[in-house]
Amino acid sequence: MRDLKDSKLSTTLPTSILSESIELASNASDSAFNRLLKGMLKVHIDADTADENTLDHMAVEMHADFYDRNFDISIKRQLVKDAYLYKFYKGTPFAVERLIKTVYGVGEIKEWFEYGGQPYHFRVYTKNRTEIEENQEKFMQAIGSVKKLRSFLDEIIIVYNSHKELARFTHAELAAYTHLQLREEVII
Repeated sequence: MRDLKDSKLSTTLPTSILSESIELASNASDSAFNRLLKGMLKVHIDADTADENTLDHMAVEMHADFYDRNFDISIKRQLVKDAYLYKFYKGTPFAVERLIKTVYGVGEIKEWFEYGGQPYHFRVYTKNRTEIEENQEKFMQAIGSVKKLRSFLDEIIIVYNSHKELARFTHAELAAYTHLQLREEVII
């Protein structure tokens, strides 16, 4: 297996197109890629040791889409580390699911074809009822910052591991979520 920092574009090009100008261009690309790779590695190292104020500045510098100064420091570190990742995968289910797991601890998405919904719709499944209950607007902003513009969130489904957990909530409590269409599913 070849290490990324040791790879060269010119070694992957067919010999039929290699010329001096192509070789110079591939060397320039290699140099730029290595600088980018070093920058990404530096961010990972710096984010692990940085204080909160520095993390806040790093988030602004890296244009971290969904970042809040009020987040716990561990969430801030992960969002700064993953800023490049979110930019690269923005608009994919991976980015939405990764952000939900980073900020809210647990969650996954199911796309329309997995549950028989309308095209470009999806559902979010999570066990973190309290966090979503307290920060509905932030949760919707988080999803909106990484999802495709054409995609629509059908519903947020709170998943419980037992009937005992579900029994704590009254119908009146759940009725408060009709505008977000929260739904409970019990997994036995």
